[in-house]
Order: sequence, then structure tokens, then C-alpha cells
Amino acid sequence: PDIEHPYRTIGKALSVLGGPGTIIVRGGLYQERIASSPSGIDWNNKVRVAAFPGEFVRVKFDVADQGPLSLDATEHYVEFDAINFQYTSRGAVVFLGDNTHHIRLKNLEVWNTGQGDSFIGSIAPHGVDGTIGTHDDEFLNLTVHGVSGGYGFYISGHSNLVDGCDVYDCNGAGFHVYRNGGNPQNNVIRNCRVHDISTYAFFNVPDGRRFGILLSGTNNVAYNNIIY
Repeated sequence: PDIEHPYRTIGKALSVLGGPGTIIVRGGLYQERIASSPSGIDWNNKVRVAAFPGEFVRVKFDVADQGPLSLDATEHYVEFDAINFQYTSRGAVVFLGDNTHHIRLKNLEVWNTGQGDSFIGSIAPHGVDGTIGTHDDEFLNLTVHGVSGGYGFYISGHSNLVDGCDVYDCNGAGFHVYRNGGNPQNNVIRNCRVHDISTYAFFNVPDGRRFGILLSGTNNVAYNNIIY
């Protein structure tokens, strides 16, 4: 296709791309779920999905436990640049499964306008959920907010970088680095703002705790962050 004859969905473009390359997305609302992607080779030979310069791209999906970006196979070296993700139901807006790695999200907004249940599960009501073993991911200059029933970030893998993000209007915690029975390691959270965090219910039991940044595991660090 060309600029005058584009594909109708991002998912279609990804399926045709098949490997390293760039997809430019024109501004508008895309009501779809991105559930798979081809992989790159390294950051110089990546799969890149980026908004057309100066245009606003929003990907929105509404089915419970099926967020608008949910990669759970073996995707790696995939970058989303200025592709905004909105969810209106229960579950993670962005979910990265245990076999994914080297996923980069940058210059984009993640928000949930639904009434998510307050529980923690394999797909939990969080903004960005890096569950189990996903590793070496990068979250750069993100705005994450409006997450009903869960954390802004739930990170339970290793060697992930969060830099320059604004996290607010979430429940329980802005950043939750934790793995039940596991040991998240070497994650870095820096240069972020965390604010306006509310209490929530855990399995429908009220929990009065609120965390700006919670770190568990080994060699996880947070620095140059502002929490209020």
C-alpha cells in the first residue's frame, strides 16, 4: 500500500510486514486488539510501529481481559512510538507475557477508563503489566493514568528500564516490582513522576496501603523520581 491506499488496521499491517521494518500509522481511532507481531533482530533491525508525524493515533479495545496491546508469544525487538492505548474494561491495557523481550514503548499514553475489578491475576487491571519473565523492555516517556482497580506498572521480569514516565490516578501503587514466589532483578525506574495514587480493594477486601514505588527482588533501583 501507499499513503493513499493504506491498510485498515495495524494488525493487518503487522501481519504483512512479517519481519523488521517500519509501519507508519495515520491519525485516528483504531478499534482493534494488537495480539501478535513479527519480531526484529536487534534495535538496529527492529519492527517499528509509529504515528505519522503530528497526528494522534489511539488504539482502543473493550473486551474484558483482552487489552488493546497484548503480546504473549515470543515477540522481541518491537517498538511502538506515539501509539496511544486506551482500554474501557477489566484487565491490563498493555500486557507483555513471559516469552517476550526487548519491547519498547515510547512517547505514548496508556489509560483505562473502565471500572476494572480489583484483583491480581495473570492479566491484571494495570496500565502496563510486564508479567512473569518478560525482560529487557523499555518504557520511555509514557503517561500512564486512569487505571481503575490496579497499579500503573506491574513489573515481575528482569532488566527492564522505565525512564521519564508520568504515572497518576492509579490504585494501590504507581510502580509494583514484585513476583509471587519469584525474584525480579535488575529493573531500573528513573526520572519519573508518581502522584495521586488511591487505595483499592484486593480480592474485594479493602487495602489501605498506597505505594509510589514498591521494589522487591534483587538489584532493582529507583532514582531521580518525584512522588507526591
